[in-house]
This record gives sequence, C-alpha cells and structure tokens, in this order.
Amino acid sequence: MDDDEEEDDDAIMADELFRRIVNHSNRMARHSYLRSYAKEVVPHDLDDEEIEAYAEECAKRAALADFEDLSQEELFSLSDVEELIHTSNDHGALDGDVDMH
Repeated sequence: MDDDEEEDDDAIMADELFRRIVNHSNRMARHSYLRSYAKEVVPHDLDDEEIEAYAEECAKRAALADFEDLSQEELFSLSDVEELIHTSNDHGALDGDVDMH
C-alpha cells in the first residue's frame, strides 16, 4: 500500500499543472521578498496597473513642481477675484436689474 501512495506522489510531482503552480508560488514569493525589503523593484516585476499608478503619481508631482517656488500668499491670494469684482462694479449693476424704458 505504501508503494501505491509513493507512486501517486510521484505522479503528482510530475504533473505539469503542479509544476506551474510551484513556479508561480516561487515567483510570487520572490516578488513579495523584493518588495518587503524595499529593494528597488524593476519594471518587469510590476503589474501594468502598478506602472500606470506610478506614472500618474510622477505626472502629478511634475505638475506640482511648477508651483514650488510660489509663496502661499501668491498661490492663495484673492487678487484675481477682487479685480473681477471691481471691474464688474465699474460696469454697472449685475444683479439682474434691467432698465425697461
């Protein structure tokens, strides 16, 4: 009976599906090891979604880099809004009143 069990184990080990599962598990273990130790993960280790998310983050940082040299007063000033208010007041009432002569 032990011989039959050993043959079944050998048949399982030789099975292509089992070999692929073991290879996949080993690859996933290697990938998680690389990430867990903060080692630089190279692009072929990343999924497409991770690469897209990284590219979006880089684009956001590049867009924000344009505003790094601005002070908070310049960035959040209301000068543009104040100019619009003053110019609209100079042109007359904008409250919807219409002169109907």
